[in-house]
Amino acid sequence: MDFWFLPALIVIATIGLALGVIELDRRFGEELMQWSPRWFDNDPEGARSILQAIAGSMATVAGVVFSITIVALALASTQYSPRVLRNFMRDRLNQAMLGIFIGVFIYCLLVMRSISGGNGAFVPSSALLVAVLLAIVASGTFIFFIHHIAASIQASELTKAIAKETIVALEEAFPLRGPARQEREKGLEPGLTWQSLPAQDLGYIQTVDLQALVDFACAYDTIVRMDCGVGDFVAPGWAMASVASVEPPSTEMVEEINRIYAVDGYRTIEQDAAFGFRQLVDIALKALSPGINDTTTAVTCIEHLTALLSHCAPHSERAPNQLRDGAMRLIEKPHSFAYLVALAFEQIRENAKGNTEILLRLMAAIERVSGWLRDPERRLSLQAQLQAIAETIESESRTAHELRRLQEKLAAVRAELNGGEVH
Repeated sequence: MDFWFLPALIVIATIGLALGVIELDRRFGEELMQWSPRWFDNDPEGARSILQAIAGSMATVAGVVFSITIVALALASTQYSPRVLRNFMRDRLNQAMLGIFIGVFIYCLLVMRSISGGNGAFVPSSALLVAVLLAIVASGTFIFFIHHIAASIQASELTKAIAKETIVALEEAFPLRGPARQEREKGLEPGLTWQSLPAQDLGYIQTVDLQALVDFACAYDTIVRMDCGVGDFVAPGWAMASVASVEPPSTEMVEEINRIYAVDGYRTIEQDAAFGFRQLVDIALKALSPGINDTTTAVTCIEHLTALLSHCAPHSERAPNQLRDGAMRLIEKPHSFAYLVALAFEQIRENAKGNTEILLRLMAAIERVSGWLRDPERRLSLQAQLQAIAETIESESRTAHELRRLQEKLAAVRAELNGGEVH
């Protein structure tokens, strides 16, 4: 649906354009002919030949565009990770290119259909001129498309796009202003227990309307606890959320909560910043695999992961509990900073054994992120990752030169973690 929506809009627009320009020719064709015969004087056979040539070329180029897109998808899947395919499918320029060429093709068919010969001959000269202009524009955009697709499959551009989209999600999960004071979760009142609200769909939770959950809790005068957060996998019958109640939830409550949760077969970054981390880590792991062995791409991923952690390091997580009118209504399940640190470093470190450059970059990343921390407790997660790197270094045999480089960097990062200043 996402891939075809913009092309469908462009095709509908070109259909409207064709019908409008044909109607313009029917009403003002003679005036236009008298005003500029050079531009608007065409015979039926010549007009059909021009439109056939444009329509045929646009159909051919549309096939080429589609083929190039498929090749880019296949290359991204094998070279980077299958999880980045949606980044290419959601690319507006790729969608627009396909829509433009198909739209021009259909435009030419509609205009060609309106041409008639004989005594009542009608040639939509304005529509023919617009078709030529559209063909020129489409040819120019095709050249730009080739440049764009060649740039978009580069690791640096791909990781940058993922990081930028993840930063938007992080700004919601780690707001610039600290969370408002919230009550801690208390025990339930006597007689109340947590009653599960099961999922009805199979897939990953893409988005959750938190305000709708609060409204739901207020409508039923209860507390909603999110048992599954954005990015979690659910199946029919699995507990997706729970409500504080005496009796099991009604069918209406289950259906309503399932409408609040958006579940589909894939994850998205919109509310799931951890998925952005997951994509960058997957690209790094693929680069470190023996079949590819691309250290530079892995380093690029680590640098973008460092930027993401530095972005959220100074800010507190969004408050997990939400109140309305002084009453507890929602208990969220957000991802913590420690979770993102583990997600960013652990698998890359495990697959970086024997790669001195990657271990140095991981320690440099920890050093940079530590400089942005304001919460001393968050240093514990970085210290745990640094200790794991130290154990990796000790467990492997290296040359004296490599070992000296690693130990010097390890000592410097430890000093930063023990007494680093906030930037």
